Amino acid sequence: MKKFWVMFVVFVAIVSFSLDIPKEFGKSKTVEYKVKVVMTDGIRIYYPQFSSEHRKLNEIIYDLVEKRWSSWEKALLEQLKIYKKGITAGKPEYYLVFSVKRFDDRIISILFEEMAYTGGAHPMNYLFAINYDLAADEELSLKDLFIDGYNYKEVINKRVKEFFEVNKQSVIAEFRTIKDNQDFYLTDYGIIIFFQRYEYTCYAFGNPEIPIPYRVFEDKFKREYLP
Repeated sequence: MKKFWVMFVVFVAIVSFSLDIPKEFGKSKTVEYKVKVVMTDGIRIYYPQFSSEHRKLNEIIYDLVEKRWSSWEKALLEQLKIYKKGITAGKPEYYLVFSVKRFDDRIISILFEEMAYTGGAHPMNYLFAINYDLAADEELSLKDLFIDGYNYKEVINKRVKEFFEVNKQSVIAEFRTIKDNQDFYLTDYGIIIFFQRYEYTCYAFGNPEIPIPYRVFEDKFKREYLP
């Protein structure tokens, strides 16, 4: 990844977001972060960098960006060289962008979308999420959101199975249960469980995203993580 920063130009923009802290606090809070943009021919990478007090979160974000780019770097740069020689018609491309799905005084949930095209019928698309507890200064797993002993998988599995039943024409593999390290992100109204393309559905269906409202879990969802 260090070679990456030497090879490409890095632009930095400052973006300011206002967070709506609950009214009982009597005030709103403004948090600023830098959006780092790495851009060159056919390659675009955007990721957030927060203030120094969130050093651990910044490291997690950077590690994700580095890991994802490193997995495509060799193939993409080789294909770009071939393309510039006029040997292939389709221009290789790569982007990694992000969107903030939930941001309050306790939780930040960031969704990353990756697209890589190195030839073939279509590009490859993936989703990745970072869910972070700002107060505890640690990343959250799905299990962390619920009280101990609660069978959250059973509740989520039911919703996921219903989703795939409705969209059964696009299903290519049977769903049995979510994983211990299941991909998800948080919003103001609930949990979004998501899967990669080809994991359970055909490519044309996109990335399955199943919304599950917090109310479904009743009092088993930890109160400190409710918006």
